[in-house]
Amino acid sequence: MRLVAWNCNMALHKKIEPLLDLQPDVAVISECAAPHLLAEKLRADDAPGDPVWVGTNQHKGLAVLTFNGYRASLDPIYDPSLSYVAPVTIDGPLRFGLVAVWALNLSGGNYRKDQPGPFRVALDAYDAFLSRDPCVAAGDFNNNVIWDRPGWPINHADAVDILGSHGLVSAYHATTGENQGEE
Repeated sequence: MRLVAWNCNMALHKKIEPLLDLQPDVAVISECAAPHLLAEKLRADDAPGDPVWVGTNQHKGLAVLTFNGYRASLDPIYDPSLSYVAPVTIDGPLRFGLVAVWALNLSGGNYRKDQPGPFRVALDAYDAFLSRDPCVAAGDFNNNVIWDRPGWPINHADAVDILGSHGLVSAYHATTGENQGEE
């Protein structure tokens, strides 16, 4: 199974080939246009199956695209106030939960670094989802432990610890052996 996470910085329809070259089964795409806009601009051969899309701006949201017999569905526990963190059920050759993330942090409604960011709030809201099935969290977390400050609820290390309590680890850090913040 191949999962890709990419902040495409809008205009996915102009950049779809590099994504397709990776041959993903599931792709979490930040800054992605709504499915109806993508469908208007993509060739039929390039269009993914029935995508899950969340957001407040139809030109710039969070999408989960599936390929190769996989299907995505937004879980009923989705909280629209957490606009860019979506609990998604992936069905297909493998079944798992996916917490798709585009954590806007300070530009996403937080005006102070001493507030919990949207991903941290979502971890509390979707605690049961994280524990229900095998699960993956993927996307653009817009955070790093190098920016952590003692006691701040937006600290990335806290999110890493919460994910760890659910048995989740960073695939990047596990593969490279680097510690968080040494990327």
